[in-house]
Amino acid sequence: MVASIVSTGLAIGCIYALIGITYNVMFSASRVFSFTAGTLGMLGGVLGALFIARLGLPLVVGFVLVLAAGAVFGIITEIVAVRPVLKSLDQHLYVLSTLALALMVQQYTAIEGAPRRGRFRASSTSPAAASISSTGCRCWPAS
Repeated sequence: MVASIVSTGLAIGCIYALIGITYNVMFSASRVFSFTAGTLGMLGGVLGALFIARLGLPLVVGFVLVLAAGAVFGIITEIVAVRPVLKSLDQHLYVLSTLALALMVQQYTAIEGAPRRGRFRASSTSPAAASISSTGCRCWPAS
């Protein structure tokens, strides 16, 4: 059990270190801080799990697809969040535009990746639910 905890912690720490090095390299090269590196790491992990674990693709094929998806995300980031702001001299706009794109991708991934538990319906079988459901603010999971 301890070996499993230590190995999981080391793996997660290595991922955080890799994303931190990416932030450092991006900042030292362009002198602008971009928030899309963390999103790219998250997207790579989610897509890797999707391609390899859920779709059952071989590791090499899943890895190549993740790399291709990362390249496409980089191109989209360039077109949507970087180029329109490069005309402006204010570097804060660059940071805000990449932050906005990163947050949109993270929220979309969280919504689409969330487990679906089923539909919700109002229940009037219990006395507490009957008194609350009259206001329309209480829903119970369908069984």
